[in-house]
This record gives sequence, structure tokens and C-alpha cells, in this order.
Amino acid sequence: GIAHIIRPFDLERVSLPVKRDPLLAGITMHDMVLDSNKQIYTWQSLCYPAADAFTTVVDLDDIAPFCTVPGATAGDAATAMTKPGNWPRNIFSNLAAEDGWMLDCYLATKYPSVKMTFPRAEVLTNFSITLNQDYGKAQLVNLYFDDDPTPLALKTRVTNDRQDFEIIPRQVNKTLTIELANFTPQDAGTTGINGVWIKMKRSADWYKAVKPLLNIGALVKYPQGDGAIVLNNLRILDTEANPENLQKKRTIVSTLLRNMGCIFSSGKIIVAGVGMDDTPLALGTKCNAFLTKDRGWFDDRDLSDFPKGDIELLGVHYDVRDFKTSPLPCAVMLSGPGAPKSAAASVNNMPVGRQADALFFLHTMKVTQNWQAPAAGDKTPPIVFKFVIHYADGSTLDVPVRFNDGIGHWVNTKPAVLPNAAVAWAAPFAGNAGDQAVVYQYQWSNPKPGVTITSFDVAYDASTNGAYGIPVLLAVTAGVIAK
Repeated sequence: GIAHIIRPFDLERVSLPVKRDPLLAGITMHDMVLDSNKQIYTWQSLCYPAADAFTTVVDLDDIAPFCTVPGATAGDAATAMTKPGNWPRNIFSNLAAEDGWMLDCYLATKYPSVKMTFPRAEVLTNFSITLNQDYGKAQLVNLYFDDDPTPLALKTRVTNDRQDFEIIPRQVNKTLTIELANFTPQDAGTTGINGVWIKMKRSADWYKAVKPLLNIGALVKYPQGDGAIVLNNLRILDTEANPENLQKKRTIVSTLLRNMGCIFSSGKIIVAGVGMDDTPLALGTKCNAFLTKDRGWFDDRDLSDFPKGDIELLGVHYDVRDFKTSPLPCAVMLSGPGAPKSAAASVNNMPVGRQADALFFLHTMKVTQNWQAPAAGDKTPPIVFKFVIHYADGSTLDVPVRFNDGIGHWVNTKPAVLPNAAVAWAAPFAGNAGDQAVVYQYQWSNPKPGVTITSFDVAYDASTNGAYGIPVLLAVTAGVIAK
């Protein structure tokens, strides 16, 4: 029942309101801040915001981001990141000066104006602006309404802070032009705008009917009698360039559902990241391979961009061996064509030393021989390799990992979930718009959770003896259902 305007999500900052709706209980700013994997500066770890956090955004009472401006298209984050300081839509991004000059909008003092075209006629009640203070400092902002040549003049202060102006309600039929004036120093050739917010008149009934959960209309609650409808425009992707974002999106969705009373129980079935305590297992000295081409990876492309150290993928914590001070192997690789001499047909006695409801294996492989299911007969994929589980009671158990079922090739143009493995991480290669590097998460549910697992082996199976590819194990984590 709300006549919303819709726009694509942009390169912008998302934040929680000061006064939070009960539906947000348990969601933190850490969950809401989704960064891309693209650094703003090469010498800092600061990254651009993720432009794929949400799909679309509905209007609230700030119309500014829904306006069009010359030289910039809403939702075109790829182009925005190639025009540092020269992307007009940066003024709608909610980013501040401390986020970096590349996210500002600089203007020449000879032509210090931005013309905004409104999506529909609106009544303007408040205007806010943050002015750039690095060069020419504007002490006056003129607002031109449609074709009226006489501006509304707003006297501004020389400050980096946001400046808010209450305006006698005035209708904007089509355009609003923002012009900066009265610069200090007077001979400055450059000025700029960091942010603009334009509040429009909304009725009391509108505010009762629309309850934003964020600073933008990407999560919105609409009260309906004793309940509500919640608009959730999180963009759910098969893979995330920044793996951390997948878990953050999981947290947001699961917390919203829990706060809405939608609690799902799966008994004793262990699900990654849900009601589970996990313990990463250190592969340590069992590692025999590097992930970089200069130290023995398969070809000129490699897994050098794969995150190392303490990481979280698909709700599971892993420990990928990482030594900052000296290069040490960080993965376990079995032998085969193209593998380094340090690889072996089996790597044995990797310590576990604990009980577990499940083990989560982070792995990938180089395919050396393809396989396709026959038109008739047994369609069971062949075994690429196996894990051999050793229990404290002296028993062992083989866990076969099958071709394109529990593991897949480490390069793929469209990484996708396998029947028994999920895509834990994928990222395009530099300078290549097609292929991506892929790492999979394989979950094995332990049939003997009450017996301590002492260790496990990684080995080729006698049925195939490594004929289909070379597996690479990056990390292992033990999971226990939380009590």
C-alpha cells in the first residue's frame, strides 16, 4: 500500500539506526558493514563498501539517492571505483571524508554546482549537506528550485560536520540545483561535496506504516495488524568475493527470523554455522605444499588470494597455516602430474584428538582426467581420494570423496554447489573476467560421535589410484552440536 520509488543498491554505507527496532536485537554494526575485496588505496587495508550487499532500495523520506545526476548512473559501482573523487553519486553514499578522498565529489569553483532530477514531484522540508574542506571552502549554498532563477541561499559554516537546514515547505516539480559559493580562499580552483540529504514531506500515516530498519530502505518493516511484513532485500549470492560477507548475511537473515519467532530445529543433524561449536584443527608440519605459483602450484594462476590464518567460511571457523615471517607450506597435496616433489600418495596421522559430530574439510583439486556419468548403468562418480578416520577404540573408517560430488576442479567459470560439497570461496583471477579459483567445503557426519577421533589420513583409493586428479587440503575443523 506504499507508493515507493525503487533504485538499485549503490556504492554506499549502510548503518543501523540509533533507536533500533526489536527485530534487530542481536544484529550489530559488524554484521551490517559489508566490505568488498577491492582496496581503496594500495598502501592501506581499507576497502570499498560491497556494492552487492543488497539488490534494490525503496525510498524513505530522503529523496536524494533516488534523483539522477549527470555523469553517473545509479548502481554502476564498477565505474564509480574507476573515477576517484569524480563520481557525482558519491554525494548520496553516506560515506564521510575520513573514508577517503576518492569517495568525495570534487567540483571546479568555476562551475560548483550539481543538478538533480527528481523521480516525481515532492515537497522539500529539510536540506542537509557536508562540504569538503580540503580546498575551497564554501560559505554559501544556493538552492535553485526548478526554473526559478532566484535561489534559496543557505549560509554555511567552515566545518567537516553535516549541516542541517529546516526549510519552509517548498515543492520541487522536477529539478533542484545545488550551487556552492563564497569560497575561502577566494582563488581556490577546487571545492567539493561529501554528502547531501534531502528530506521530503511525509504524512503521519506514512510514518506509522513504514518502519525502516536501516538508514536506507533495504530492510523495512510494515506493521500489519498484530504482525508485520518485513522487506528484506539482501542480495544472496552463490559465492562472495569477500567470504566474510556470506556469514554476515546468514547472521542477519537468521537473526531476523529468530526475532520473528521462526525458529527451526533439526534434532541431531549438524548444520554448518547453526547451533554448532567448532574447533579448527592445525595441519602444522603435515603441510607439504604452497598455494602460489612461484613455489610449486599447478600453473601460472594460483590460490595466492585465498585468505589465510583464522578465517570463517560458510559459518565454519578454519585455521589455514600462515607464517608472516617465513614461507612455510600451508596445504596438504597428494602426488600427481604437476604436483611438487614434496607431495605424496598419502599423508598420514594428522592429529584430531577429540570427539566430533562432524568434520569439515576445506579442499579443492586439479582435474587430470575428466569423468561423465554413463547414459546407462552405474552413475556413481569415481573416488578421487579418501579420508581414513582413526578412532581411539582402534577402528578405522574410509570416507571416499567423489568426482564433482564432494570435490571439484579448482578453476571454474561458474562455481556452483556440488551434491555433497558447497562452494566455500571463489574469486576471479586478476585480469581474467571468466575463470574463477574455487575452494569447496565438504562436511562428513561422524557415525560414532561418542568415540574420540585420534587422527586421519589423506590418501588415494585403490579403485582409482589418483587417476582423476590431485586433491589439495587447506584446512579441517571439528564440529560439535552445541548443548
